Amino acid sequence: ERGPAGEQEPRPTGVVAKEFWSFTAARGVAGALAIAVTQVNLLLVSGLRSAHDAGVFSAVMRYVIMGTFAFQAMRVAIGPQIARLLAERRDRDAETVFQTATWWLMALSWPLYLLLGVFASTVLGLFGHGFTSGATALAILCAAELIDMGTGNVTLVLLMGGRSKWNLINISLGLVTTVGLGVLLIPRYGVVGAAIAWATTIVIENGAAALQVALFMKMRPFGSGYVYVALASLACFLGLGVLARAVGLPGPAALAATVLVGGVAYLAVLHRFRSRLRLDLLAQTLLRRRPGPLRQAAV
Repeated sequence: ERGPAGEQEPRPTGVVAKEFWSFTAARGVAGALAIAVTQVNLLLVSGLRSAHDAGVFSAVMRYVIMGTFAFQAMRVAIGPQIARLLAERRDRDAETVFQTATWWLMALSWPLYLLLGVFASTVLGLFGHGFTSGATALAILCAAELIDMGTGNVTLVLLMGGRSKWNLINISLGLVTTVGLGVLLIPRYGVVGAAIAWATTIVIENGAAALQVALFMKMRPFGSGYVYVALASLACFLGLGVLARAVGLPGPAALAATVLVGGVAYLAVLHRFRSRLRLDLLAQTLLRRRPGPLRQAAV
């Protein structure tokens, strides 16, 4: 509202507070629950099994969390752009940013999780021989993280689109799932049971968010470049990793060979399809060159 002098009159404190908390309360609670989801299985393993199993699962968690650094970095980078584009009702531009960020996130994270899954025993052996019992659990969680990274920052799209309550519902469902399955599976299956519980939660949370974004916001995380990143990652790291193990190479040697040969092949594929994946735009941004179509679309 405007006063006599044309200046905006201050709004009542109660109205401002109500709008503020209606927007942020669900997001704050969801953030707390998200932290609980990542830690509750470790507590359940410690309470329902043994300190040794808890130590093994803690080592597994450390590897799983490694790939989330790229996720958080991408979240910070695209969050303001998506929020602004959605506010301006430029949904297709927002979808372009969302899809491109998903491809870049997959390009960074899928090779890591595929290597960790295929060579789970080798990487866990770095903590000591007793930790290799968590190899199956690590492989299960790495498979779940492929889905997590493959749906991109889909929860961010929900939040930037003002659907924080939906995100709260998804995370609440995930917490109930991980606790329920953990109580059922951990006493019998140990760290594998905890991994199944957490992996199921990851799939449910991201699947629900992706479905909500697709049905109600008409935005998809996939797009034309998705299949290129997925197939390149699977062929260069899963395929070559399984082959290296099948020919009988020792674990460390097989891992090194896969990283070297698969890495070179992977970079060659990404370079070949750099325009389709909009990686040339990323290079232009990093080198501070003239921005390309994607950056222009987000301005």
